[in-house]
Amino acid sequence: MIKMTCALTGVWMAGVLVVAQGQQPAPAAPAPATRETLLSLYQSERSPEVKEAILHTLGDRGATATLISLYDSEKDQDLREAILRALGDRDDQTARAKLAAVAKSDPDAEMRETAIRQIADDGHTTVLAALYDAEKDSDVRETILRCIADRDDEAGRAKVLAVAKGDGDEEVRETAIRLVGDRGRIPELIALYDAEKNAELKEVILRSLADSGTDAALKKVLDVARNDPNEDLREVAIRSLADHMVRDK
Repeated sequence: MIKMTCALTGVWMAGVLVVAQGQQPAPAAPAPATRETLLSLYQSERSPEVKEAILHTLGDRGATATLISLYDSEKDQDLREAILRALGDRDDQTARAKLAAVAKSDPDAEMRETAIRQIADDGHTTVLAALYDAEKDSDVRETILRCIADRDDEAGRAKVLAVAKGDGDEEVRETAIRLVGDRGRIPELIALYDAEKNAELKEVILRSLADSGTDAALKKVLDVARNDPNEDLREVAIRSLADHMVRDK
């Protein structure tokens, strides 16, 4: 019995060692005996860290179907996230399809966010935009927007700007406005300010303009400080300029 246990452990350790040493795993799915051994070890193991190592070994060995089955049965949230990350490392259609399904319809918002990040790493702006349009949770929508902005392609820039202009959720619009500013898109920010009717969102735009520190942005903030008919916005513009000068010292 002791020899058998050591032999099984040796199989698992060999798999983990491949990951630790950065060696390229074989693309084929693991042999049934190896897969079953790893699965058995996963089910009997109590340490979350060791279980995560097994999950990544399964992923490196191409056991996509096993990972999907584990995700569907696993109750531990951290391990479910680890499974999604392992699926994200897989370059096959089955793994991508599972991630898309989780991103679209998993009842757990944190799982949807994790799946979305894995999809974003694969660089599909149109897929992310469709997920954004279907998502109802504001926090998840903000995560999707950040992933889209990180792509920094034409479709992504257009989507973020469209949300900044007119999404019904004010908090998400604030995020989109900041993302426009973070990417240095000053003409778009100035146009947003001029078109915006919501005073609180205009304040967000003013702060984003001041934070950018560019001449064009600071000129707009100064113009608001001098000439905007809304006293509160003039005050925000003055404070934003003062904060910029303090940071710029």
